[in-house]
Amino acid sequence: MSIEIQKALAAVDTAETTLREAVQAARKAGTTWEAIGALFGVSGGSAHHRFGLSKGAATVEESRQIRNQAARIARKSTLAYKAAGSERDLGLTAAAAAKALNLDARTVKNMGPSARDQVAALGVMMPSGRFAVRYFLK
Repeated sequence: MSIEIQKALAAVDTAETTLREAVQAARKAGTTWEAIGALFGVSGGSAHHRFGLSKGAATVEESRQIRNQAARIARKSTLAYKAAGSERDLGLTAAAAAKALNLDARTVKNMGPSARDQVAALGVMMPSGRFAVRYFLK
């Protein structure tokens, strides 16, 4: 990869972090998701989906780390799915993750403190075309 591309990728990452921090600051100041969405020409729900903190994250940096880790796990799982050919290989349901971790399914779904360090959640498009939240053990 060329040095110019690496520099551009670093600049994009820095700009995205700065933008997320600005959105979080606006939220702390009381700005609604609808108002933030209007700045981007999208709905409040879309703005929340893009800029909201991940479950279990207290800061933008923690949220970014959680999303990156979940994406890495999901990529590995997707490759496993393609090799195995089964939706069951594409992460776990909340109930299955809870059972594996000896936790309540609600704790897993809400990413409570006891689940946060043991599991990552990610919305994935299933091969059948439906969207589902899947859980990946760390």
